[in-house]
Amino acid sequence: MVSFLTALGGIYKNKRLHLLAEAYYMKAMAFIDELYGENAAVQAVAITSYNMGNNYTDIKPHEKAQDCFYHALDVHKQLSNGEDNEEVAKTHTNLGFCYRRQSNYTKAGECYSHALDIHRKLSDGMDNVQVASALYNSGNNFLRIGNLRRAVEVYS
Repeated sequence: MVSFLTALGGIYKNKRLHLLAEAYYMKAMAFIDELYGENAAVQAVAITSYNMGNNYTDIKPHEKAQDCFYHALDVHKQLSNGEDNEEVAKTHTNLGFCYRRQSNYTKAGECYSHALDIHRKLSDGMDNVQVASALYNSGNNFLRIGNLRRAVEVYS
């Protein structure tokens, strides 16, 4: 049921029907709370919080988006015993997008840097798509603040 509600939320988000998406994500969270209790650290909570964060980023209540992303990070960390993983990196990246949309390039850069560090650690030093994407986001952020020298360093 949770997957179904979250999937409906995703469909409505992609159709830019953000209020309907929010309603389905909220129903999913309520169902999770009913099943596992409030503040349960289960994967469904992290996924739904992450999706809600993306929905809120699109419609600009950025504080709500940030809260959702930080909640997703907390749950991902609890589920992995504090270890970084792809889900943590992905959430840092989207939190960076949220801060960038607010023109908070310092916080965006911190998030992109965390994501890059995690991707590099997980790839054992080998370049891969995730590392390349994280470098692109970091470099793009430096371009936005006018730091061309640093952007070129990141892109190189």
